Amino acid sequence: MARLLARISMLVVALMFFGGCGKTEKLPTTRQATIKGSVSNGGKSIDMDSTVTFFCAEHDATFGAKIDSLGKFQMVPSLKSVGIPAGRYKVMIRPPEKAAQTVGSNDYTEMMKKTNAANVKPEAPSNIPVSVLSFETTKLVLEVQEGDNVFDIDLSKLPK
Repeated sequence: MARLLARISMLVVALMFFGGCGKTEKLPTTRQATIKGSVSNGGKSIDMDSTVTFFCAEHDATFGAKIDSLGKFQMVPSLKSVGIPAGRYKVMIRPPEKAAQTVGSNDYTEMMKKTNAANVKPEAPSNIPVSVLSFETTKLVLEVQEGDNVFDIDLSKLPK
């Protein structure tokens, strides 16, 4: 009987010790938003792997997603404990990152020639207006509500 009580005591202690290990993520207490949609320019999809990023100053929240080959995106919060809060979001859209060129390659040589030229400004992608390339210049502001949000953004219809 003493052995049985000792084993049960050890089991209880082990469960208490290991049960406290590992952090559990708390879920938000308010209903959160989901965001999905598409980005096009005059009815044509923009470049695949471009990114659409939403920023809400009120919640200091930033969420981004890659655009697929059909021009669609879906935002998923990296932490469920944060979720996507409702609010007014500035929207920035950026082209895909260019792959690094190998030193000595023709692409690398051309890039260096352009970089070393005086007063050369980076080229803006032809299918994404310059105005939405940063949060400082974008005039694209969307109201995200609790629950499901679908935004189909046509860049050709943005105010100039």
